[in-house]
Amino acid sequence: MRQLPAATRPTPITPAPHPAAVFSPPDWRLTWADEFNGTSVDGARWRVRNNEHNPNEQSCLTSRAQNVSVSGGLLHFKAQRENRTCAGYAASWTSGYLDTIGRMSRTYGRVEMRPAADPTGDVPGHVAGLLAAT
Repeated sequence: MRQLPAATRPTPITPAPHPAAVFSPPDWRLTWADEFNGTSVDGARWRVRNNEHNPNEQSCLTSRAQNVSVSGGLLHFKAQRENRTCAGYAASWTSGYLDTIGRMSRTYGRVEMRPAADPTGDVPGHVAGLLAAT
């Protein structure tokens, strides 16, 4: 992986402070949360995809710490330019992917997340999204 010169390296992302209380109807209650306070992804809550390829992506999905890690109360995804073959697909990128398939799903409710994208804009793909359970 190429290294940017020190003068052009992006500064690390500082997590935004938790927002002030947001209005919630009085009968709503928290049913699922993950603040990523540990040192690794909680496998009981998340499925970390490994050695997979999604047709709409240009990367091999791995569970390696180089691509998916937890530290400082944050979940980190890191796409890396490297050649790797997975699921019969020869990719020039690796990245991480988590989902809750088989672990959690909701029909109704509110979802809150605080994703932060790569400040250089140099990483392909998306950081966070919601998918239907079907």
